[in-house]
Amino acid sequence: MRRPSVLIPALVVASTLAALAYVATPPRYVSSATLVMATTEYGSTEYDDPGIPANLTNPMLNFADSLRTAAAILIRAMNTPEVFDALGVEGGTTLVIGDGSADPQLLGVNGPFVSLSATGSSPEEVEALLRRAEEMMMSNLREWQSKLKAPERTFVTLAEVVPPSEPEADRSRTIRRVVFAFLAGLVMGLGGVYVTQRLIALRRRIRPGTDDDDADRTEAVPVGGLGDRDGDGAVRDEPGEGGRAEDRPTAVRARGG
Repeated sequence: MRRPSVLIPALVVASTLAALAYVATPPRYVSSATLVMATTEYGSTEYDDPGIPANLTNPMLNFADSLRTAAAILIRAMNTPEVFDALGVEGGTTLVIGDGSADPQLLGVNGPFVSLSATGSSPEEVEALLRRAEEMMMSNLREWQSKLKAPERTFVTLAEVVPPSEPEADRSRTIRRVVFAFLAGLVMGLGGVYVTQRLIALRRRIRPGTDDDDADRTEAVPVGGLGDRDGDGAVRDEPGEGGRAEDRPTAVRARGG
């Protein structure tokens, strides 16, 4: 298996398959953005009338760790098939909405973050998808607070910490396919060349044996009534015990004379 006659064809097959995998796998583009929930200068409470002790409170800020809770509610509401269909997430396009815990730059920061990451076949598609997702999140957040009759001056808003990044080509999928194609081609090439050479060697061993058998059958020495060969190659008719009955008396008469 170390001979060049085996290794070189296998490398050619593996390289060809790897090149085809690289050409057939288009690049994927990735863009991400990070948002944070923020309150207005009025906080969570608006005093309706200084003379009345009852206060108007924003229900979205009426939790412990209220902003993180509101961010978790928004993230959960956005991760539904209906929302993805409305945003046009289909085919090879993907959208990931989370709390930023997977972002290395936000490790150890326990804040009301909302992270978005979009992947698609073109930079324009990815950037447009992130913009649509941001607009839907802001619209839904405002609509929910209006339905809860929260004071408008206390509405929670989403502010961009990191705007949508410039889409970058992600070739990790291409590299995985190229490596797989190369390894598969190498295995198939080595196996195919090895089997081919074994078949050729087996055929070469079978052919000389067949010729020898034919030669043996052609040059076989006659036995019995066919006679023996003299030194000059002529066949001498010498009947044995199994000779014909009419030949034996003739031989006796000759000796008697």
